[in-house]
Amino acid sequence: GCPPVHRSDVPVDWRLTGQDSMRILHVADRLSDRGGADQYLRSLVARQSAIGPVHLAVGRVHGSARPVPGVECTTVRGLDDAVRTRGAQLRKLEEVVGRVLPDILHGQNVMAPDILDWLATAGRLVVTVQDHRVFCPGQGKLTLAGEACTGAMSAERCRPCFEDGNYFESIFRLTQARLGALSRAAAIVVLSEYMKRELAAVGIDRSRIHVVPPFPDLPVVDEATAPVPGPIVAVAGRLVRAKGVIDLVRAVAELRGVATPPTLVAAGEGTALESMQSLAAELGVPLVAPGWLGRSDLTALMRRVTVVAMPSLWQEPFGISGLEALSLGVPVVAYATGGIPEWLDGPGGSLVPRGQVSRLSRAIGRFLDDPDRSRLVGRQGAARVAATFAAEDSVARTAAVYRNVIEAGS
Repeated sequence: GCPPVHRSDVPVDWRLTGQDSMRILHVADRLSDRGGADQYLRSLVARQSAIGPVHLAVGRVHGSARPVPGVECTTVRGLDDAVRTRGAQLRKLEEVVGRVLPDILHGQNVMAPDILDWLATAGRLVVTVQDHRVFCPGQGKLTLAGEACTGAMSAERCRPCFEDGNYFESIFRLTQARLGALSRAAAIVVLSEYMKRELAAVGIDRSRIHVVPPFPDLPVVDEATAPVPGPIVAVAGRLVRAKGVIDLVRAVAELRGVATPPTLVAAGEGTALESMQSLAAELGVPLVAPGWLGRSDLTALMRRVTVVAMPSLWQEPFGISGLEALSLGVPVVAYATGGIPEWLDGPGGSLVPRGQVSRLSRAIGRFLDDPDRSRLVGRQGAARVAATFAAEDSVARTAAVYRNVIEAGS
């Protein structure tokens, strides 16, 4: 079940909401502290709990998940089902809603259409769309050949991305059902203008889509010892091919002209790690893979790296881990995919066209060759993040969405 509740000491100005109190029930697939989207939800509800009563209903709790300060949490089995939920599970959710009597229901990564439909009829529903599963039946806006898909979902466009025709028909119907259920929400929140464009392209009214960028929320850690001597290029998170990790190994292998060759640190887990290790050994790239790190350990690592790489091949909905690196003053080099240019188009790093391995290598090399420039760019990036992606702004903009929904329904 959910971890025990502890009161929050996170400072938040309740006046940001424009009213004294607002009961919020977040309905999420899981409570976890592993991914960027998971951590963003935890950070948001922790700050909201200082404004008014906040409750969580989650489908499952990841084994390492810490309690969210000040937030009551109830486990409702089935909320993490991406297809459908049984009646008994919906009745449990109905009991939670009846007990909490929320002013706002806020769906987070809930993908089963019947749950979204039920929530839309149960109260004022706001849904945060974190990924592509409501407008792309495939692999995050990637074609079967691994190219970026720039068109809107349709049977004709999407069918060639699947080798199994029967599976395509099934997943396409499911994606359409998700989109139909989402369209019945009172408001939709996304983290980037890119995601807003994608939802508008499949027919969601743009006036109902609200862009609320996330904010970095990293623990305070002591200065750590670098895991290896010399410069470090780091990638963190899911180590899968769609994240461009194979491109990154090749890019680091091309750094033959730098004064001190870097070590590539891959902090995370995923199906591409073994391929990364094999390719790194073949190309002579020093690779350290410490596994999935907790928030404190990952923050300590990031404070010691020279540059963070985000060569995502899929259309990244936002890229929270890159924003967190910038907030620590670490330059970021990334492919210009999805929502990444919205936070990296300026001081703090370099954008590279998708799939351009040699340009990725050169961009990384410029930071390795000039430590003074690297530190300056890092400081500029941290200042921009502090000015543009403040927690107070994100909480206030989310509260404004809630107020608009409440006022429209009153």
